[in-house]
Amino acid sequence: MIIPVWEISDSTESLFRNMIAYEYYLTGSPQRYVTDYVFFMHCLVHSPEDAKLLCRSGIISNFLGADEMVYRVINQLGKNIIISDKFSYSNIFHNVNIHCGRTRNIWMATLRRDYFSSPWALISLLAAITLLVLTIIQTTFAILSYSKSDLDLIIQFFKSINFLAGSQKNQVPIHDGKRSDILIDSPRSINSLRRPILTSSNVSRQSM
Repeated sequence: MIIPVWEISDSTESLFRNMIAYEYYLTGSPQRYVTDYVFFMHCLVHSPEDAKLLCRSGIISNFLGADEMVYRVINQLGKNIIISDKFSYSNIFHNVNIHCGRTRNIWMATLRRDYFSSPWALISLLAAITLLVLTIIQTTFAILSYSKSDLDLIIQFFKSINFLAGSQKNQVPIHDGKRSDILIDSPRSINSLRRPILTSSNVSRQSM
């Protein structure tokens, strides 16, 4: 999009007000070019910072000195004006709304505003990314520094832990009211403990 240069001086406000009034009373013209242009510039400039940006971009030639004065002139010209039915810049408004409504453009604008608005924010972001990369590299080299024998020892250690945990699951505690630290390996051992012990006296009694 190409915007013609607008020279703003002491006579700009009175000159454009007369041209806007002339277009209002001009019959037979469906479009008001000067009025549409002033309204378009009024939509672009909402603060002295916007006026400064347009002056820096070469769209406005400031002959008033201060950016605040440029903002006031454009703001006063854009008040209480009626654009034409066939607005000359309707396509530009439509394309700008589509561009600003895209998710990617919203994210990029948020990124520039929140993280790249100042050099310190950019430096902080780069420092955080660098720290993350260095941490990943350090962890990778620490893992690769282990030899094969060290890895085998670690694997054997975890296997021994799993073996001990499995053997403890198969043991069943016996509580007889006196001792609770006797462990047996299976229910079959419990049945063997419950059998009566045969002695010589018991055998002689059974034979009688």
